[in-house]
Amino acid sequence: MDSFTNDIFISYRHLDNAPVSGETGWIDDFTAKLKTQLAFKLGYEPVIWRDRKLGGSDYFADVIMNALKQSKLLISILSPGYVAPKSEWCMRELSEFHRLAEENKPHHDKSRCIKVVKSFLPRDQHPVQLQGLLGYEFYEKDEESGRPREFSYLPQGEHYSRYIKKIDDLAFDISEMLKTFDAPQVTTNDIERTVYLAEVTTDRTEYRDSIKNELVSRGFRVLPDTELPDTAAEYREAVSKNLKQSRLSIHLIGEKFGRELGTPCVTNVWIPDGYKDSPADRKRPRRSTPSRPRGVARLDRATPSAAPVAVPCAASG
Repeated sequence: MDSFTNDIFISYRHLDNAPVSGETGWIDDFTAKLKTQLAFKLGYEPVIWRDRKLGGSDYFADVIMNALKQSKLLISILSPGYVAPKSEWCMRELSEFHRLAEENKPHHDKSRCIKVVKSFLPRDQHPVQLQGLLGYEFYEKDEESGRPREFSYLPQGEHYSRYIKKIDDLAFDISEMLKTFDAPQVTTNDIERTVYLAEVTTDRTEYRDSIKNELVSRGFRVLPDTELPDTAAEYREAVSKNLKQSRLSIHLIGEKFGRELGTPCVTNVWIPDGYKDSPADRKRPRRSTPSRPRGVARLDRATPSAAPVAVPCAASG
């Protein structure tokens, strides 16, 4: 394996670093805060490389390509600008690093590419090299308007606390990945320490993230660990496959759809044409959802503001 001089290479569109207020842009602020959180978690200051000026010359191209070769991980900060036709360098950086990473894999099967989604971008527009990877989304859809709202990097802005928390989540995951380069970890898919944590609607994302972080910090493998398919049939197949690898499945009871439908709902199954919600009385509705394999315990957790309905299922067999 090559010796690396950079821990992280950040690939981004310079347009996304235009300051909203003052002189600091989103990329500058994100990089500084990520570096600080990583230092806390790693015990040393990580080396993060990114180009601070527009490329184009042959000399600068060589500088970028050399930096890619010397980087352990690449963070692609996705936005409409990142995948725009005029953003040739972003795609070139990603393609080159992906090629290098495929040739030089560390002691784990995880991708060395990390997907950060700054602004909403339809999944089918994500670069092919990042398809299937779970992304770190710095936005959420507004419940009333349905429009995506970015987490503000300005302290006085909307959802600033979500912005900070998302960076902390990202830093934790990156720190765990960086540790594998120096101290290879032997990973086993022990079903007794594997948990399926169901997807949730936007009103329960923070709760899910907290549960996931707690499980990972205690050494559990959390599924799904890749993006689930868009089509209903493939989605059900993927969920069933994940459940078969898990000892326990956790589903958060949401408030939003229960309020709209007038009955407590478990909001854990998403399909392309909308949300498919199953009442807590799951005898009939649950017949169309992936069946729970024998030996998998199910935990339905009511979040603080949700209707007080939870139906735990003991493990069968």
